[in-house]
Amino acid sequence: MADCEMCGLSVGSLVSAKIEGTIMKVCPNCARYGAQLETPSQRVNNFTKSRPKRTFVDPDENKVIVKNYSSLVKNAREKSKLKQEQVAKELNEKESLIHSIESGNLKPSFKTARKLEKFFHIKLIEEIPELQQDSIALGAEEAEPLTM
Repeated sequence: MADCEMCGLSVGSLVSAKIEGTIMKVCPNCARYGAQLETPSQRVNNFTKSRPKRTFVDPDENKVIVKNYSSLVKNAREKSKLKQEQVAKELNEKESLIHSIESGNLKPSFKTARKLEKFFHIKLIEEIPELQQDSIALGAEEAEPLTM
């Protein structure tokens, strides 16, 4: 038997109630002075599926960002005589993102790379031939036939 935190009465079952901003274990008689909280058995789990994480892999999976993307973007911007701030505003991206891409610290996502391609009329995404795709998957320079 447990004691009510409000009146001190020994009762078989206590309920959780919020009385004047404090959550207390009280007897059913004292629970009427506050809002009775639901017990764990009364709760219904309303979990929704989480969204898939953002990936930087093209849906076609046979395309890749070129290696010299940073110099291409920087040269195109300088040729256009624009500041990073102006480019960021036009592409609806952060200035720090444009700076990171130009400095080579951040590889752009395919979505951002497409925006940059359209804006500057440059090529940042290239297609990988099938043979090269297999070697990238294996982590080797050239794909070798598998043996047992």
